[in-house]
Amino acid sequence: MAKKNVIENTGEKHIIIQMLEEIGKKSYDDLKNEFFNKFKNFKDPINQKAFINSTINDLESYLQTVQVFDESYPDRIQEIIKEIPSSDLNNDNLTGLLGLQQFARLQVNTLISNARQFLEFLKLYKEELFGNINANQSKIKWNLKTKTNPDGYEKISLIELIIALIQSKAIISNTDKEIIEAFSNLFNLDLSNFYQDKKKLSNREQRLKFLDTLSEKYNTWYIEQLKK
Repeated sequence: MAKKNVIENTGEKHIIIQMLEEIGKKSYDDLKNEFFNKFKNFKDPINQKAFINSTINDLESYLQTVQVFDESYPDRIQEIIKEIPSSDLNNDNLTGLLGLQQFARLQVNTLISNARQFLEFLKLYKEELFGNINANQSKIKWNLKTKTNPDGYEKISLIELIIALIQSKAIISNTDKEIIEAFSNLFNLDLSNFYQDKKKLSNREQRLKFLDTLSEKYNTWYIEQLKK
């Protein structure tokens, strides 16, 4: 009786080869094209940056997973060999298993190389797009009022200022949203609830609380300058 081809019967070879062929199809250019096809749907910097960060995190997690597979796969091959009854162990089975191991190593190494190259590209691309913004964020902060900083200013004060600038047309932009995002990036302050927080302005007794403070500060400075 002819001896069985054990790995064909288990179906494991077919499943593994199918998976490895799939991941091996994605070249460095394929990864870039897939990324930019999705990236073009994000128009504002905040969502663009979030998408890049998400892609970087996914790539790093994927590389860790692949690395584990790369390290454990030879052991799995040995486990399969041990499971084959000696009566079924023939040259065809061994050749098939060892060939599969070599194929897996080649495909995984190709994937790791392409993914690492793409990961480095994404990090450089992120720095190119947002490096200047990040530099500003590290230097300029909104003096936010907190329990430990009672002399600071509430977030609603910045919202009051932004609304005044928008209504005055002092800032040229395609949309109000772009102006809000610019201030959010400049002061490293979360303004995602801008429109909900804006409603609080109508409930304040002092309608122009922050703008009045700015006016007072400017007038004080101006008078001091006249004395010089």
